[in-house]
Amino acid sequence: MTPTTPAAETADVNELLAPALPWLPAALGPFLLLLAVPLLGTRGRVTIAMVLAGMAVASVVVAVMEGGEQRTLDVVNPFPRGADGELDRIVFETVTAPGYAWGLCAAAFLMLAMGAVFLRKNKGGKPGLVLPATLAGIWLLLLRLALEKCAAPDGLVWATGLGMALIPQGLMIGLAAGRRGAGFWKLLGALLLVGLLQRLAVSGASWVLTSQGWGTHLDMTPLKGFQSPFGKELTFETPMDAWFTGVLLAQTTGWVLGTVLLGLPLGTLGWFVSRKRKK
Repeated sequence: MTPTTPAAETADVNELLAPALPWLPAALGPFLLLLAVPLLGTRGRVTIAMVLAGMAVASVVVAVMEGGEQRTLDVVNPFPRGADGELDRIVFETVTAPGYAWGLCAAAFLMLAMGAVFLRKNKGGKPGLVLPATLAGIWLLLLRLALEKCAAPDGLVWATGLGMALIPQGLMIGLAAGRRGAGFWKLLGALLLVGLLQRLAVSGASWVLTSQGWGTHLDMTPLKGFQSPFGKELTFETPMDAWFTGVLLAQTTGWVLGTVLLGLPLGTLGWFVSRKRKK
């Protein structure tokens, strides 16, 4: 098959995700801390706020060490190449930014998260199932988009993807469901609703970025077509056609289902353990 764009290269999932593995603790740590906030009391929340502040300071140190030398990042979005599991590695945008930019960007997002946690340090009641995960997911989404614009290291950009967070997110939702005394079907419904809301946020962000031509991996302007997993060749006349098929349909079907399937095993474990401790 001819590549869908001149910038397409064949790759597999392992090749794309391997650079992200060393960055996962730094990328997903703050996200999981945000999900842990509803499960903790005032002291625990203050501790999380302090940890986030410490991570922000560390990011500033990294920014200083990076200095002003220019960095370049190829912003990649993979799309399927038929039913054989291969992907077209399509470069959607090439970004150049000063070396210090991504460290300062990460520090700003961490301070924002720290402030949100600190403001809620005294809030009581049962832990929420849907809203905390949805808001944390939107925070992670915006962080990734900002890091792309700051030419952050490729592995860090991939590690901040929502797809990377689905398994540990399920655990935290399960713990919250067990703490609330919710039944299994309510846990399943929470995972489904969180997945839908997060993916609607992704689709909404992509619509804005595509309609304005602002770049990032969610701006579908460069996507002229791809071969579906069912072998059908899809072509798009306009960027919004590409957005509808490549983002909205994919996000609100496959990715919502993936949120449930990937989150359910650890979610069930967390739900079971939390309910048992509650008794």
